[in-house]
Amino acid sequence: MQRTIALSAALFTLGAFGCGTGSPPEAKTEPALLTRSEALAIVDELNEALVSQDAPRIKSHYADDAVVMGLGATAPFANRAEIDQDLDRFAAAGFDTYDLGSRRIQIIDGRHFVLTGASTLRNSGTGDSFPVRYSEVVAKQDDGTWKIISEHISAMPGS
Repeated sequence: MQRTIALSAALFTLGAFGCGTGSPPEAKTEPALLTRSEALAIVDELNEALVSQDAPRIKSHYADDAVVMGLGATAPFANRAEIDQDLDRFAAAGFDTYDLGSRRIQIIDGRHFVLTGASTLRNSGTGDSFPVRYSEVVAKQDDGTWKIISEHISAMPGS
């Protein structure tokens, strides 16, 4: 009898606070899986921005809270201001073309993909070239834009 009373009291308490009553929670629907061709189009735009020498355009492809490990850095940049300074230097370096090299895209879901690869950046005015390897995580933002949320770029070994 005491068990029945205790169980009844517990069920009443749960019901009084809305636990276990009403409609089941709505299932969160995931966006459709991103296609490889959609990801490639996003990557092409990112690459075109990188060789535009237009610092604001380049910066617009990075999330405000991106985690970036830039060329020669010994630790990720501490804040957005450091990322912006690095991107300003990059834009001023005059890299205006790139050799695509190799790249691999891993589709994570409808809002995220990873881009990993190697390419050579070139300054057509000076003839300078700089081979790099990189990994980037790109995410769809709430406003529908795609931005880099994590990036690691380093000089190719032996270069």
